[in-house]
Amino acid sequence: MDSQSTSSNTVSRTQTAQARTAQALVQMAATQTATALQAELTALFANAQRVFYDEFVDNRNVWSTSVFQDIELNLIEDGVFKVVWSGKDTSYEVYELSSFTDFIGEVDCRIARGGGDGSCGLIFAQQRNVGFYKFEFFIDYYRLSIILAEGEPVILAEGDPRRITTVGDQNRLRVIRQGERIRLFINDALAADLRDNTLGAGRVGVSTACYNAEGGVEVHFDNFGIRSLASGS
Repeated sequence: MDSQSTSSNTVSRTQTAQARTAQALVQMAATQTATALQAELTALFANAQRVFYDEFVDNRNVWSTSVFQDIELNLIEDGVFKVVWSGKDTSYEVYELSSFTDFIGEVDCRIARGGGDGSCGLIFAQQRNVGFYKFEFFIDYYRLSIILAEGEPVILAEGDPRRITTVGDQNRLRVIRQGERIRLFINDALAADLRDNTLGAGRVGVSTACYNAEGGVEVHFDNFGIRSLASGS
Protein backbone atom coordinates (compact mmCIF):
# COMPACT_ATOMS: atom_id res chain seq x y z
CA MET A 1 0.00 0.00 0.00
CA ASP A 2 1.47 3.38 -0.97
CA SER A 3 1.73 6.34 1.37
CA GLN A 4 -1.15 8.18 -0.37
CA SER A 5 -3.56 5.28 0.28
CA THR A 6 -2.39 5.01 3.88
CA SER A 7 -2.95 8.72 4.40
CA SER A 8 -6.41 8.51 2.81
CA ASN A 9 -7.42 5.60 5.03
CA THR A 10 -6.18 7.43 8.10
CA VAL A 11 -8.24 10.51 7.21
CA SER A 12 -11.29 8.34 6.57
CA ARG A 13 -10.97 6.58 9.92
CA THR A 14 -10.49 9.92 11.68
CA GLN A 15 -13.59 11.38 10.02
CA THR A 16 -15.64 8.31 10.92
CA ALA A 17 -14.48 8.50 14.54
CA GLN A 18 -15.29 12.21 14.67
CA ALA A 19 -18.77 11.58 13.23
CA ARG A 20 -19.44 8.86 15.79
CA THR A 21 -18.22 11.11 18.59
CA ALA A 22 -20.45 13.95 17.39
CA GLN A 23 -23.45 11.62 17.19
CA ALA A 24 -22.74 10.29 20.68
CA LEU A 25 -22.55 13.84 22.04
CA VAL A 26 -25.88 14.73 20.42
CA GLN A 27 -27.50 11.63 21.90
CA MET A 28 -25.98 12.38 25.29
CA ALA A 29 -27.26 15.97 25.19
CA ALA A 30 -30.74 14.77 24.23
CA THR A 31 -30.72 12.24 27.07
CA GLN A 32 -29.54 14.87 29.56
CA THR A 33 -32.23 17.29 28.36
CA ALA A 34 -34.95 14.63 28.67
CA THR A 35 -33.71 13.68 32.14
CA ALA A 36 -33.68 17.30 33.27
CA LEU A 37 -37.20 17.84 31.92
CA GLN A 38 -38.50 14.73 33.66
CA ALA A 39 -36.95 15.86 36.92
CA GLU A 40 -38.57 19.28 36.54
CA LEU A 41 -41.97 17.74 35.80
CA THR A 42 -41.71 15.43 38.79
CA ALA A 43 -41.05 18.44 41.02
CA LEU A 44 -43.90 20.43 39.47
CA PHE A 45 -46.41 17.63 39.99
CA ALA A 46 -45.20 17.08 43.56
CA ASN A 47 -45.85 20.73 44.43
CA ALA A 48 -49.03 21.18 42.40
CA GLN A 49 -52.46 21.19 44.02
CA ARG A 50 -55.10 19.06 42.35
CA VAL A 51 -58.18 21.21 41.89
CA PHE A 52 -60.32 19.04 39.64
CA TYR A 53 -60.36 15.52 38.26
CA ASP A 54 -63.02 13.57 36.37
CA GLU A 55 -62.72 10.03 35.04
CA PHE A 56 -66.31 10.16 33.73
CA VAL A 57 -67.67 7.10 35.49
CA ASP A 58 -70.86 9.18 35.81
CA ASN A 59 -71.96 12.79 35.43
CA ARG A 60 -71.38 13.91 39.00
CA ASN A 61 -69.75 17.11 37.70
CA VAL A 62 -72.84 18.02 35.71
CA TRP A 63 -71.40 18.36 32.22
CA SER A 64 -73.84 19.55 29.55
CA THR A 65 -75.18 16.34 28.02
CA SER A 66 -77.82 16.71 25.35
CA VAL A 67 -78.27 17.54 21.66
CA PHE A 68 -77.11 21.02 20.72
CA GLN A 69 -78.08 22.87 17.54
CA ASP A 70 -79.26 19.54 16.10
CA ILE A 71 -75.68 18.53 15.15
CA GLU A 72 -73.84 17.90 18.44
CA LEU A 73 -74.62 15.11 20.90
CA ASN A 74 -72.85 15.07 24.26
CA LEU A 75 -73.18 12.09 26.57
CA ILE A 76 -71.32 10.27 29.29
CA GLU A 77 -71.30 6.50 28.91
CA ASP A 78 -68.86 3.58 28.97
CA GLY A 79 -66.62 5.57 31.30
CA VAL A 80 -65.91 8.39 28.82
CA PHE A 81 -67.33 11.76 27.81
CA LYS A 82 -68.48 11.39 24.20
CA VAL A 83 -69.07 14.17 21.69
CA VAL A 84 -70.73 13.07 18.45
CA TRP A 85 -71.00 15.44 15.49
CA SER A 86 -73.49 15.19 12.61
CA GLY A 87 -72.47 18.53 11.09
CA LYS A 88 -69.62 21.03 10.92
CA ASP A 89 -68.90 23.08 14.06
CA THR A 90 -66.80 23.35 17.20
CA SER A 91 -67.58 23.58 20.91
CA TYR A 92 -65.99 23.44 24.32
CA GLU A 93 -66.82 22.74 27.96
CA VAL A 94 -64.92 24.42 30.81
CA TYR A 95 -64.47 23.91 34.53
CA GLU A 96 -66.51 26.88 35.73
CA LEU A 97 -65.58 27.16 39.40
CA SER A 98 -62.06 28.60 39.11
CA SER A 99 -59.79 30.59 36.85
CA PHE A 100 -56.11 29.75 36.54
CA THR A 101 -52.92 31.54 35.58
CA ASP A 102 -50.28 28.94 36.51
CA PHE A 103 -51.56 25.40 36.13
CA ILE A 104 -51.25 21.90 34.66
CA GLY A 105 -54.18 20.73 32.56
CA GLU A 106 -54.44 17.17 31.21
CA VAL A 107 -56.90 14.97 29.36
CA ASP A 108 -56.95 11.69 27.46
CA CYS A 109 -58.66 12.10 24.12
CA ARG A 110 -59.50 9.71 21.32
CA ILE A 111 -60.84 10.50 17.87
CA ALA A 112 -63.06 7.44 17.68
CA ARG A 113 -64.60 8.25 14.28
CA GLY A 114 -63.95 10.77 11.59
CA GLY A 115 -60.17 10.61 11.19
CA GLY A 116 -58.71 13.88 10.00
CA ASP A 117 -62.12 15.56 9.95
CA GLY A 118 -62.18 15.80 13.73
CA SER A 119 -60.11 17.22 16.56
CA CYS A 120 -60.02 17.21 20.33
CA GLY A 121 -58.07 19.40 22.69
CA LEU A 122 -57.68 21.63 25.70
CA ILE A 123 -58.59 25.27 26.02
CA PHE A 124 -57.28 27.60 28.70
CA ALA A 125 -57.26 31.22 29.81
CA GLN A 126 -60.89 31.29 28.68
CA GLN A 127 -62.49 34.64 29.45
CA ARG A 128 -66.07 35.32 28.45
CA ASN A 129 -66.39 37.78 25.57
CA VAL A 130 -62.58 37.96 25.33
CA GLY A 131 -61.18 34.66 24.07
CA PHE A 132 -58.98 31.68 24.93
CA TYR A 133 -55.98 29.59 23.91
CA LYS A 134 -56.79 26.35 22.11
CA PHE A 135 -54.45 23.35 22.01
CA GLU A 136 -56.03 21.35 19.18
CA PHE A 137 -55.05 17.78 18.34
CA PHE A 138 -55.72 15.94 15.05
CA ILE A 139 -54.46 12.47 14.10
CA ASP A 140 -51.75 14.06 11.93
CA TYR A 141 -51.43 17.65 13.14
CA TYR A 142 -51.55 19.81 16.26
CA ARG A 143 -51.62 23.53 16.86
CA LEU A 144 -51.90 26.12 19.58
CA SER A 145 -54.02 29.10 18.62
CA ILE A 146 -55.35 32.25 20.22
CA ILE A 147 -59.09 32.51 19.59
CA LEU A 148 -60.27 36.03 20.33
CA ALA A 149 -63.82 37.35 20.33
CA GLU A 150 -62.84 39.68 17.49
CA GLY A 151 -60.44 38.96 14.66
CA GLU A 152 -59.06 35.81 13.10
CA PRO A 153 -57.37 33.02 15.10
CA VAL A 154 -53.59 33.30 15.42
CA ILE A 155 -51.48 30.12 15.38
CA LEU A 156 -48.65 30.24 17.92
CA ALA A 157 -47.26 26.72 17.44
CA GLU A 158 -47.97 23.73 15.19
CA GLY A 159 -46.49 20.42 14.15
CA ASP A 160 -46.92 16.78 13.18
CA PRO A 161 -47.52 14.50 16.22
CA ARG A 162 -47.49 11.14 14.44
CA ARG A 163 -44.10 10.05 15.76
CA ILE A 164 -45.47 10.21 19.32
CA THR A 165 -49.11 9.15 18.84
CA THR A 166 -51.14 6.09 17.96
CA VAL A 167 -54.08 6.48 15.59
CA GLY A 168 -57.32 5.15 17.07
CA ASP A 169 -56.03 5.03 20.64
CA GLN A 170 -56.21 7.54 23.45
CA ASN A 171 -53.56 10.22 23.40
CA ARG A 172 -52.71 12.21 26.51
CA LEU A 173 -52.64 15.97 26.07
CA ARG A 174 -51.07 18.26 28.64
CA VAL A 175 -50.67 22.02 28.97
CA ILE A 176 -48.35 23.56 31.53
CA ARG A 177 -48.59 27.30 31.91
CA GLN A 178 -46.27 29.29 34.15
CA GLY A 179 -46.67 33.02 33.68
CA GLU A 180 -46.13 33.75 30.00
CA ARG A 181 -44.46 30.38 29.37
CA ILE A 182 -46.67 27.73 27.75
CA ARG A 183 -45.61 24.13 27.18
CA LEU A 184 -47.59 21.53 25.27
CA PHE A 185 -47.13 17.78 25.70
CA ILE A 186 -48.50 14.82 23.75
CA ASN A 187 -48.11 11.44 25.44
CA ASP A 188 -45.52 12.95 27.82
CA ALA A 189 -43.37 14.20 24.90
CA LEU A 190 -42.73 17.94 24.72
CA ALA A 191 -44.41 19.22 21.56
CA ALA A 192 -43.96 22.99 21.97
CA ASP A 193 -42.35 25.47 24.36
CA LEU A 194 -43.20 29.12 23.83
CA ARG A 195 -44.00 32.41 25.51
CA ASP A 196 -47.14 34.48 25.13
CA ASN A 197 -49.04 36.78 27.47
CA THR A 198 -51.97 37.83 25.30
CA LEU A 199 -54.42 36.36 27.81
CA GLY A 200 -54.07 36.12 31.57
CA ALA A 201 -56.06 34.08 34.05
CA GLY A 202 -59.01 32.11 32.77
CA ARG A 203 -60.92 28.86 32.82
CA VAL A 204 -59.61 25.50 31.60
CA GLY A 205 -61.66 23.02 29.59
CA VAL A 206 -61.90 20.53 26.74
CA SER A 207 -62.84 21.16 23.13
CA THR A 208 -63.86 19.25 20.01
CA ALA A 209 -64.43 20.16 16.38
CA CYS A 210 -65.85 18.63 13.21
CA TYR A 211 -64.61 20.03 9.91
CA ASN A 212 -66.91 17.96 7.67
CA ALA A 213 -70.32 19.40 6.77
CA GLU A 214 -71.68 15.85 6.81
CA GLY A 215 -70.45 15.17 10.34
CA GLY A 216 -69.33 11.65 11.15
CA VAL A 217 -66.91 12.69 13.91
CA GLU A 218 -66.93 11.14 17.39
CA VAL A 219 -64.49 12.13 20.12
CA HIS A 220 -64.00 10.56 23.56
CA PHE A 221 -62.52 12.23 26.65
CA ASP A 222 -61.28 10.61 29.84
CA ASN A 223 -59.24 11.53 32.93
CA PHE A 224 -59.59 15.29 32.70
CA GLY A 225 -57.64 17.01 35.45
CA ILE A 226 -56.46 20.45 36.52
CA ARG A 227 -53.67 21.20 38.99
CA SER A 228 -52.82 24.69 40.16
CA LEU A 229 -49.20 25.84 40.43
CA ALA A 230 -47.83 28.48 42.74
CA SER A 231 -46.92 31.66 40.86
CA GLY A 232 -43.26 31.68 39.95
CA SER A 233 -42.91 27.93 40.44
